[in-house]
Order: sequence, then C-alpha cells, then structure tokens
Amino acid sequence: MVGLCAALVVAAAMLLSHPFTGVRHDGILYAGDALARLMPGEFHDDLYFLYGSQGRFTLLPALYATLIRLFGLGTGTMIGMLAAFCLYLAATWYLVSWFAPKPLRWVCTLAVVLGWTVYGGNRIFAYSEAFLTARSFAEPAVLFGLGALMRGRRVLAGLLLVVALVIHPLIGAGGVLAAWVVLVREDRRWVALAIVGLVGLAVVGTIGAVPFSDVFARYDAQWLALLHEANGHAFVSRWTVYDYGVIVFDLGVLWFVARLVDDGRLRGFVIAVVVAGLGASLVSLVAVDLLDNPFFGKLQIWRALWIMQWTAMATLPLALHALWQRGEHGRVAAFLLALGWMAPFGIAPGLVTIVAVAVESLRDRIVVTRTTTRIVGIVAAIAGATIAIQYEIRVFKPGLALAEPVSIILGQALAMNILLFGAVALVLRALPKLGFAAPIVALSIFAGSLLLWDQRGVWLRKLESHPIGAQIWPGLIEPDAKVYWYRDLFAPWVLLGHGNYYTQQQGSGAVFSRDMVVELDKRRKVSALLDFQEQICLMMNSLNEKATSCEPDVVAVKTVCTEGGIDYVVLQSTLEGAKPLASFSAGVVENGYEKQFYLYRCSALQAG
Repeated sequence: MVGLCAALVVAAAMLLSHPFTGVRHDGILYAGDALARLMPGEFHDDLYFLYGSQGRFTLLPALYATLIRLFGLGTGTMIGMLAAFCLYLAATWYLVSWFAPKPLRWVCTLAVVLGWTVYGGNRIFAYSEAFLTARSFAEPAVLFGLGALMRGRRVLAGLLLVVALVIHPLIGAGGVLAAWVVLVREDRRWVALAIVGLVGLAVVGTIGAVPFSDVFARYDAQWLALLHEANGHAFVSRWTVYDYGVIVFDLGVLWFVARLVDDGRLRGFVIAVVVAGLGASLVSLVAVDLLDNPFFGKLQIWRALWIMQWTAMATLPLALHALWQRGEHGRVAAFLLALGWMAPFGIAPGLVTIVAVAVESLRDRIVVTRTTTRIVGIVAAIAGATIAIQYEIRVFKPGLALAEPVSIILGQALAMNILLFGAVALVLRALPKLGFAAPIVALSIFAGSLLLWDQRGVWLRKLESHPIGAQIWPGLIEPDAKVYWYRDLFAPWVLLGHGNYYTQQQGSGAVFSRDMVVELDKRRKVSALLDFQEQICLMMNSLNEKATSCEPDVVAVKTVCTEGGIDYVVLQSTLEGAKPLASFSAGVVENGYEKQFYLYRCSALQAG
C-alpha cells in the first residue's frame, strides 16, 4: 500500500512539473499530421506537408487522429499526454528498480521526474516533454526495453526496442545503440551485427535504393548554408557552451557512479549509455559537420544523448549517496553536483562538475576541512534559493501576477522543481508513518495535481475545443487558394481546415529535404517585410512604453501578396483603407486586445 501511495505522489510531481499548456512546440506538427488524416487533402499546399511531413515516419498520427475523433482535439491531446506520462513513469520505475537499492528507488525516480531533461543543441530537444509527440511514447518503450535487457529478457527487449523504432526511429535508435553496446560487452560476437549493418548500408547506398540514395552524397553549398540557418542544432559543432556543459555534467555524474557504486552490472550499463551517447555524437560530428553527409544528417544520431542524460539524472542520487560516505572531499563534491542539478541553465552544471571531479580525484593532494564543506553547502543552498527566486520573477512578471487565475499562479509556483523535490521527498518519507491516512494523503495530493495540471490560456483552450472540420468562413476560400495566416501555423489548420503559406515552424523537416529548405527560405524572404515592420513597431513600443498593436500596413501586405502569389491573408487587425472580406471574433481578450481575425482577398487589395 505504501508503494502505491508513493507512486501517486510521484505521479503528482510529474503532473505539477509538466503542466499541460496545450498543443504547442512540436506537438503542433503531430497534431497537424493527425488532422490531415481526419481531413485528407485539405492541407496539401501547406509547406509542412508539401514535401512529406515527419508523420510519415511514425504510427502516432493514426492513434492521435483516433483520440481527436473520439474526444476532440483538446481533450484527446490531454488523454494522450496522461497515457504517455503513465507509461513513462512505469518505464522509469521498471529500469530504476533494476539498479537502485530499495531505499533509493523512489528518490531516483523523483530525480528523473524533476531533473532537467534537455540535451543536444540550443535547448530545443528534451525527453518527457509536456506536449504530445511520437517521442512521448517511444521513450517509455526504450526504457522498458533496456530494463528487460538488463534483466536478461532479450526477446522481450528486442520487441520493445522495435516498437520504439516504429514509433520514433530517431529516439528508438539511441536505445538500440545502447542495447548493442551492452550486448557487445557481454559477447564480442555482437560486433558482427554492426559489420553486417554497415556492409548492407554501403550496398544499398551504392545501388541508390530509396531512402538510402544519399549515403555517399554531400550537401551542396546552398542546402548546407540554409540548414545552418534553419536547423543549426542538427550540427554538433554549432552547439553552444551550455549544450556541452550538459554533456560534461552527465559524464561527471556517470563517472562518479561507475567509480564509487559497487555494482558491476550498473557500471556496464553506464559505460554502454556513455559509449552510445558520445559515440553517436562524435560520428555525427565527423559525418555531418566535417563530411557534409545528408544521410547521417537525417538520422540525427546524436539524439542517443537522451539515454545518457536520463541515466545521469536517474543515478544522481546514487552518486550523491556514495560521495557523502567518503568524508569531506566527497561531501564537497556532492554539494557541487547538487548545485549543478539545481542550476540547469547557463554554464554552471559543467563548471561545478569539473570542480567536483577535481576535488574527488585530488583528494590526496587537497585538504578539505569540515568548515570548507559547510561553506560550500551554504553557498549551494543560497544559490538554490536564488534560482527559485529568479524563477518566480521570470514566471510572475511585475504587475501581472494578480491578473492570472489562482490555479495558474499555484500551478506555476508548484512547478519549481527545487521546492517540489523537497516537498515530495518529505511526503515520501512520512508516508510509512501515516498508517491508514497514507492513501488519503496520497490521493488528495494526486487529485490536487490533476486539478492544477491544465494550464492552458483562454484562447488556446477555445481554439482546441473548436469542432474539427467546421470552418469559420465556409465557402469564402477556394480549396486550392493560397492562404497566409500571419504568424500562426496551428489556427489555420483548426479554424480553416486549410494549409498556411509560411511560418518558420514548417521547416522542422528541413534536414530531410533539400527542396523543402529552399522553398522555406524563399517564403521566409517574402514574409521578411512583415517581420521587419513588426520588429520596428515592437522596438518603438518598448522605447515609448506603449502596447499598441504591431500588425503590418496595407502596402506591406500588398507586396507580400504579389511576391508570394498569395490569394488570401489573415491578420489580427484591420488594414487602413481596406475592407476585410470577413472577420471572426474569438470572444477572448488577450494582452488587452480582443482576439479577432480579419480575412483579406489579395486581388481586392491590389485593385485598391
């Protein structure tokens, strides 16, 4: 019973630290793939679908479309997210319970749930994201597969990893690579599998069979330049110091685990995930950054880093516990690692990890007194409190906090992982002492987290509740018309059931298609005038301390219509001297303005 209560409390922590803020980020693209299945042919001219969307590589759109058809877009997405979270927590527990001693299992699970999850370049990629994608289901499949492998259940592990590959090949590949390293360490004959795979790849690449026709190709100068601009995060050499700092932190934690934790099986697993993460990143660096190979650019094999990052978060409590037992040197190193965990942004994690490794490695040469340990502990505590305060200031901008609903204020405050970790750890420690009251406490905490989980704004909540297929301007826009809904990809899909001319987010598949990235750049240049106007307006608003609307003027819209061959433009303000063909009021006030949309016919604007 105590175990079930602990599971509910940790699940509550997952919900509070991953609030549902609607269909956003990459979740928009997967929602679009699902909507395209429900409305076949409607989005054919949208740039995201024009050259083949990422939905063709995964089974998720079919499942997502079913959820939307049964429950609607908003509720269907929430149900999908809850299912993904449940699978992720179960998979995390399954793998953690293999390597962590019983007293630390829930702490390790909590460290994963509340740990920072970013990896790769430019803080774009993360695991256990708070929006629904194919990664949401592929990650649990990988964790279940690795857990089965480490328990010696190889057939089950293989099936689970195949499922992960089918759901999201790039995420599943990281798990397969880590599993292969584990197997090679046990039996060198598994190296033959890699040799066979490489020979097979060379053969199909030489033949030119799709999708292996570019195995021996190189990016041309134009494609490479455009990719650097649109998808710079796909190139390891273009990552920031912060991105490398995350890798340093992970390596430091895993080094302590392999060195100090007396468990040969865990040490082997740690070595496997490090080889998979670092090895894949180095291969990507050589093949993509140095040799300009588009095939490996598409594979994005550096994503195997997510397994290394997850393992570092999961084993951090083991490292801290082992260090604490090693006297003053170990305790200083433990405080430094804890500070790195509390300060995920910036270069702090990498720097404190280097110092922690140095203190432990040079323990015979460096004298560390109890006073020094206390000073480091106090500094770490103060730094953690400062981080929490900065988070509050960043979330609750001065003068805006009182304008937010109480549920959002409470939900955002409880999403601070530092405070949440301490609170949940105290509850987990108290549960065995509560007796018959433990289930009541656990259920109350879980129910409260569910009530606070939905943090969507009024507009997004309304947009996601719009009936699928119900157009706001029925009959006014021809099916083959080219529509430019300025600065929004999701709204035209939902409200018009129609494709959009351009948003930067449509270029997410630029690494998969040269034609896509060339067309993306062309359309970006067409829309640049509107973006330039908006930036100037925002700058003037900032200087004059005003909050006027920054929509484009009629001359700029005419120019974009002509250069882009666009038939209709949708704006959130009227154009002076031009009459809209139609308008739509969402009945929502956002940032002091009523959310309204105006449809303009380009031919009428140009005639005027």
